Amino acid sequence: MRLVSHLSKAIRDLGISNTQFADQAGVARSTVQKLIGQDFKELRVDTIERIAARLGTTDISSLFTLRDDTEEFLAPFRATKAVTFLFGTHDVGDPPQGRSRTTIDVWDFRAQNELLQHLRAHVPELRDEMRFFSKESFGDEQRDEVLALARKQNTVVIGSPKVNPVCEFLLRELFPGARGGRRRGPRLRLAERPLAGSILGAEESADGVGVVDSGTGALLASARSAGVGETSLDAGIVLTVFRPWQTKDKVTLVAVSGVSGCGTYGAMRGLIDHPPQQNDLAPGVPFERAFQTWYVKPTDSARDDRRVERVEPRMGKEGEERKEG
Repeated sequence: MRLVSHLSKAIRDLGISNTQFADQAGVARSTVQKLIGQDFKELRVDTIERIAARLGTTDISSLFTLRDDTEEFLAPFRATKAVTFLFGTHDVGDPPQGRSRTTIDVWDFRAQNELLQHLRAHVPELRDEMRFFSKESFGDEQRDEVLALARKQNTVVIGSPKVNPVCEFLLRELFPGARGGRRRGPRLRLAERPLAGSILGAEESADGVGVVDSGTGALLASARSAGVGETSLDAGIVLTVFRPWQTKDKVTLVAVSGVSGCGTYGAMRGLIDHPPQQNDLAPGVPFERAFQTWYVKPTDSARDDRRVERVEPRMGKEGEERKEG
């Protein structure tokens, strides 16, 4: 058992930097960094009191919990000290120039940055690399490359099948009985842009767009766009597999997908704040979780200036009963 700090999430919810928080709380910046990086062995009572006062809480359980990390989510990253991120690229038109250009969703990069910072806070010597795959040129050679990576390295796939061919391919490999598009567990429903035959696509009727429980058809997390300055919703899924295909190498495969970029980013934040526990990660067994993301677009600018406000896990009946505030 070990004591785990939740200060990183608390500071992020305040919308300020770690340095600003340290200054406002009257706590040494090095102490804040140690708490965020889970690199602390003792804490002074007055330090905890100052942190709690700045956060406006008297509930110590919101700041610290005890966790058994014998085989928890970070263990494979600590063991190998490496991670590979797989992105999807897509072409978009560029009318003024009369040609197309290859691009990657900026929210995918933001999601990657969130996880990379989190991992490096726990594994400072972590090595990382990024690889990019185009839907137009994703063939047998690329499939073999992806499978080899996922079996031997900690691999994180970012982006839904509509932009990242690696996501769909690995899902089909992990769920071999679902090649017709049906499988158990939550699925991403993209009604506005249906994914014909996609494992993440939902064929059942459901009320709206988001993450659907494939067993009941119930919408676990919604995606709904509101007006400028109003609260909108996005939805996403995180799939985590420890030792995929029961490989002998103790590595983890992670796939993060959203209805839109905010949903992908929110799901990644959800993974960081609510990581799988030891009993969630049976070798070779995919563990899935749905996340609801609240965001606001503050201006009517054509620029994507959306701001994520809050993220919550949505699972089964518990998730369905939560109110979307």
